[in-house]
Amino acid sequence: MKKFKQFLCFKEFVAEFIGTFILVVIAKSSSLNLTALQADGAVSTLLGSLAAGLGVMTGIIVTGGASGGHINPAVSVAMTACRKLPIYKLPAYLLGQYLGAGVGAALVLFLYSGQHGLALASYPGLVVDPLPLVVDQLTATFLLVLGIAAVVEQNLQPGGLLVGLIVVGVGLALGPNAGAAMNPAVDFMPRLLSALWSSSVPFYKGDNFFWLVPLIVPHVGGLLAVFTYKFGIVGLRQNIEEKGKVEENGNVEENGKVEENGKVEEML
Repeated sequence: MKKFKQFLCFKEFVAEFIGTFILVVIAKSSSLNLTALQADGAVSTLLGSLAAGLGVMTGIIVTGGASGGHINPAVSVAMTACRKLPIYKLPAYLLGQYLGAGVGAALVLFLYSGQHGLALASYPGLVVDPLPLVVDQLTATFLLVLGIAAVVEQNLQPGGLLVGLIVVGVGLALGPNAGAAMNPAVDFMPRLLSALWSSSVPFYKGDNFFWLVPLIVPHVGGLLAVFTYKFGIVGLRQNIEEKGKVEENGNVEENGKVEENGKVEEML
């Protein structure tokens, strides 16, 4: 049984399940509250972004020691691509995230008796044209994962708070445009559960099957982010450091020859 659990990466699966569950309960409950209270657009963006950031922070605090606190399929896929996460663990991470988001969404719907269930998903806001919506989701996830890569690589602390603040910043900047989903599991599973609960068709709300955009595009944004950081930040920094070491070693060797020649001259 122990070997079976290790093979399934049971620890990571449970951690990602719990972390994503926490994120969904905090963030989506806030969305339902703001919709029910008919909050002003600017107030809704501010409070919604804060709730999402706090949900991410809480999820990371709880699960960071067990799984790294990805709680986002786009993050896990990106970490696998840059070899920070072994590929054999990826299925456990993804399964935990999607199931955790589903159970979290079911709880939120139950707590609010299914009222305003459509608020559980993101929709086109200030723009409705397909290309800007795709670029919006690409940019939002790119900024999020780029920030996460920096926090991880530089070991910045407290990591959970910093990532949460990144989510708040991206949400404030791009949230009104198309919801700044950035997380395929946290958008898709609540969308699916709200459709099943209300027998509605939120998958088709808006034009051009928008629900596919936050499901697919964040993965592309995450991959672009990790490789941008790897080659654009870490790679260039290492090249400069190596060049500095070579120059320093060259000066040392040159000075050594001068000193050695000086001693020879003295002896003569």
